[in-house]
Amino acid sequence: MGWRFPEANVKAAPGGTIRMQFSRFLALTSTRQGVCVSTGNDACLSTGAAGSAAALAVEYDPVDRVVVLKPQRPLAAGQYKVRVLAPKSDTDETGIRAFDGVPLAQETSFELTVDASVTSVEGCPWGAPLPTCEPRRTVDYCTPVEKACMLGTCTVPQSVGESVASYMGGYCALSTCHVPSLPKRGPIGEAFLLNDGPDAGGVAGAIARIVHERVVAPESATDPDPAAPRQAGQGTLVGNMPYIDPGNPGNSFVLYKMIIGMLHCPAGENDAVLPESMHCAPGADGGYQGSLTVQPNAAFYKCSDITTALGEAGVEPDAGTCPKLDPTTLPLPLHAEGDFIPYLVEPWVPDSKWASPIAGEYARLRYRIRGNPMPSSDGLEGPQNMHMISAWIAKGAPTAPCQ
Repeated sequence: MGWRFPEANVKAAPGGTIRMQFSRFLALTSTRQGVCVSTGNDACLSTGAAGSAAALAVEYDPVDRVVVLKPQRPLAAGQYKVRVLAPKSDTDETGIRAFDGVPLAQETSFELTVDASVTSVEGCPWGAPLPTCEPRRTVDYCTPVEKACMLGTCTVPQSVGESVASYMGGYCALSTCHVPSLPKRGPIGEAFLLNDGPDAGGVAGAIARIVHERVVAPESATDPDPAAPRQAGQGTLVGNMPYIDPGNPGNSFVLYKMIIGMLHCPAGENDAVLPESMHCAPGADGGYQGSLTVQPNAAFYKCSDITTALGEAGVEPDAGTCPKLDPTTLPLPLHAEGDFIPYLVEPWVPDSKWASPIAGEYARLRYRIRGNPMPSSDGLEGPQNMHMISAWIAKGAPTAPCQ
């Protein structure tokens, strides 16, 4: 285990999460049975799924290899001990294990203080909700970062950044991937077609079917009943794993396909040469967080600012454009041309604290995940879109028709 939150000597708010990043990808069954949170000599607080009667809901986000404990009711003020358990034997189902069954070498622990008087967790980044200082993880299927207007489209709002729907439709639903360009289908990807045959309703309909039916990825179908979805056990990361398991990012095959195609930081000798638009940002602990820098090719303004400026100038939109509107008469744009677009969701682990996995970990995971990476085979996917998909799955992978 590496970084954790709250960090040492930092008081926590009653409703805040407890987070731990690991140096390896984890076995799913171990994440709910591998951490004990207690007060003094009391028994461990119960852990379980979100919405259950458990005191702490457990989420495992494989993108950052982080276990998140979410209080389902605010924790009482006081001192807590968090023990990260190691299995006592090869057959012990309690304790943290890597995805290939390798156990945590030894138990580790830390203490935290929950204080109801905390108004802001120390080190809380600007804009984070107070007092818990949680990263922004709210996401639905259709909503992008925001809606704004450009001079090229005048008062017609445009999407700024990706939504889950636009990402899945724009990067996954390609003729060379999950939407065959010819009526004849091959065996590869047949269960993940996104616009024809049994997937009536286009991409949105196909995604809804995959989510609601927990369709098993053929590459992972190793059980006697290949269509029955499972949650991988100790040492069996993929075995009848569904493409998307609502509420469970760690058991969603789509996410692992994205992870094996992500920008690896630090880059390995077999990784592709990085274009200038991508970089590995050094972390405070010597690790790296990969980022795909997204820059708008035009300025985005508040639509109301453009409407007001048009009225003041007595200018009518001309075929959806604003050719006579002087940008210098407008307030500052929300996003200037060339600026980075903010990401839809934030990672559980801050960029400055993110640490790379141990050497060879991506290769070990790649050995278990058959087929090409997603959304492309060139291995140059930045992690921010994976954070978006992971957060969406954790919220139950809601789908809806987008306007």
